[in-house]
Amino acid sequence: MLICIEGLTNSGKTTLCKNLLSELPLCYINGLMHNDIVSGNISKITHPIENENAFDIGTELLLYSTILSQKTHHIKKNIYKDQVLLVDRFALSVYAQFSIYPFFDSDFIKNLLAFSSSNIVPDLTIFLDIDLKSILARSSDSPFSRKDISLPQNFEQMRKAYLSNINSFSKDYVVVDCRNETADDITRKVKEIIEKYIN
Repeated sequence: MLICIEGLTNSGKTTLCKNLLSELPLCYINGLMHNDIVSGNISKITHPIENENAFDIGTELLLYSTILSQKTHHIKKNIYKDQVLLVDRFALSVYAQFSIYPFFDSDFIKNLLAFSSSNIVPDLTIFLDIDLKSILARSSDSPFSRKDISLPQNFEQMRKAYLSNINSFSKDYVVVDCRNETADDITRKVKEIIEKYIN
């Protein structure tokens, strides 16, 4: 079983995943990628803000699809084991981030992501829904990557891209309202959702 945590930048995905790992017996795909030479080198390219104008947006799409393919690699290695897999961002996230650009063809992106993900679809996607004000407040502790600098201008469009396509990128999904919620509150909510789903 594959469970995916999705949401915009600084919505609390990584914190939630770490909290869930301390409470539930989960195999964390992103954790398996810490020593992954492909994702490690790509993150050095795509994350630093000082490289803001270093890459064409099409090149970035290919880089993000490569990260997706590495997650897929680790999922394939563990999917048939008797455990629940947890992944922080999967195909939906890449689609939502790049489909907002009018010069990208939607079908092209979907086909690219289908290839990169080997058509693996999460059994359950949990989308952390949060407002822009909270995201900007958190950005001082977790700085935006180069790709997210334009998030304040693209917030509504990107949020809509997530919510309107989540059904196409997951077998089942739950939207969790994270506004005015602490990390512990969100963890408790999502833990209950996962426990009900896997039992």
